[in-house]
Amino acid sequence: GAGINWFSLLGGKDQLSLNLAMAAIILNTESITGVSQVSAKLNDARNLAITYVAQTVYSKISTAFIYDLGAA
Repeated sequence: GAGINWFSLLGGKDQLSLNLAMAAIILNTESITGVSQVSAKLNDARNLAITYVAQTVYSKISTAFIYDLGAA
């Protein structure tokens, strides 16, 4: 199926596989023509920070998200 197996990739601490999976999802997004940087960092407080730099058909974009995985 489509998507990222977050449980497996975050639990296994396999940074390369996680970055490659995120880059693949971003590249499959309409109007995205390339990804030059992607990063995910999970801290001890279970905050997941995701950043990426991508090229669209219009311009270069840089985006950052923070998800609180510890929230009930």
